[in-house]
Amino acid sequence: MSTLKGLEKLIFEARNLRDYILRIEGPDADNLTAALYPFDRAAKPEDTTKEEQIDLGRAFEGTLAIALKSVDERTLSDVLIGNSPHLTVPMGGKKMLQGCANSALAFFAFILVLAAFHFSHWATKTTFIVQEAENFSAFDHFEQMMKVVELKTYFERAAPESDAADLEPQLVYLEERAALEAHYNSERTLPSAMSVLDDEFNPLRNNYNIAAYRYCTATNASEDPPAVSLGQIFFNCQSFYQLPVTNGPSIERQEEGKLALASVEDPEVTRKAPFTQSLEGFALEERYTMEAAGRAFNVDYIVSRTAIERLTQELRQKLNVVHLWALPIIYGALGSIVFSIWRVLNPNASSFNLFHSLIRMIFAGLAALTFSMLLVPSNIIAVGVDLNRPVIYLLCFIFGYSIETFVNTLNLLNLYFATNIAARRKQKE
Repeated sequence: MSTLKGLEKLIFEARNLRDYILRIEGPDADNLTAALYPFDRAAKPEDTTKEEQIDLGRAFEGTLAIALKSVDERTLSDVLIGNSPHLTVPMGGKKMLQGCANSALAFFAFILVLAAFHFSHWATKTTFIVQEAENFSAFDHFEQMMKVVELKTYFERAAPESDAADLEPQLVYLEERAALEAHYNSERTLPSAMSVLDDEFNPLRNNYNIAAYRYCTATNASEDPPAVSLGQIFFNCQSFYQLPVTNGPSIERQEEGKLALASVEDPEVTRKAPFTQSLEGFALEERYTMEAAGRAFNVDYIVSRTAIERLTQELRQKLNVVHLWALPIIYGALGSIVFSIWRVLNPNASSFNLFHSLIRMIFAGLAALTFSMLLVPSNIIAVGVDLNRPVIYLLCFIFGYSIETFVNTLNLLNLYFATNIAARRKQKE
């Protein structure tokens, strides 16, 4: 490049920088304005003196260094070539393309917000259901049932012989029976609630499965289909098995007297072994309690308990996927999109094009995923990982918003380790 062309380029960039700085608050453009004054008065750049050209170069470099402290490099690069963000975009195809790009950014932001709300809401509901299912699995059903049988046997044997009005054993019996009924009620309601949450994990797939089910079975749209999978639709499209569920006790109160435990004064009972009496009492109390909880008695308890434990394991695995993968990626990408939209709304900053914004969003999601996978297993924030997840999501959003900070941190670590390794090698040599 010749000296004259270099001088013309310097004058062009200096004028663009001066005009931009005069529009914003922060850097001072007095030195650059004073250095440009001789060139504004001269008819040609070569009419100025050598000293004036040197002063312009020094003033330009100093003002540019000061501006870099408050303005990003991308905006200054556009300013120096004449594409200042304050310039109005001309009418025509360019403005239309910019409007479409801004609309696409808003659309992606809306989709990410919906995804963040969906997975956060799903994770909150699933956490409570999983906790309830774990409490259900930890409940000792057989021990609780034996307590109820023993208390009932005690009443039938000791109550007629005692004249004392002691209500405490009766209250204990009612409490133990209520706990057992609550357990059976959970057994009745948990599978359907857990199946609904499993379907809500991927609502698009669930809606497709429901539509395919209604098409295959010619079901009315107003009827609620059971939880079905894609394999069931194509390989067993005619019928779907559904366990019968009762809404309340199916045994009448007058039948309770016939099925109740016989008194110990009955000679038929006295001839039976105590173990046999306990088993009969166990079976009868189990039936009455199940019916009182609205549970179908003909459904195997062990089978339903195993199904609940299997669903619990599947939901917990999906919870780990949401907390460790999905939400960090979503919040990281959302932070990047928010930064891109802010540049569109900021009149003093150059906006990114759509391709640059998408690449930045993908990179921010990967960086947030890496950050989450390193931070959660190490558990360096505090003791409880579950309690720290909002903090992790906030950090992922911040790193996505300022992805340059994340990259600069990695570059500093790389420089630090590279320098130390090279120094150690030299010492060994």
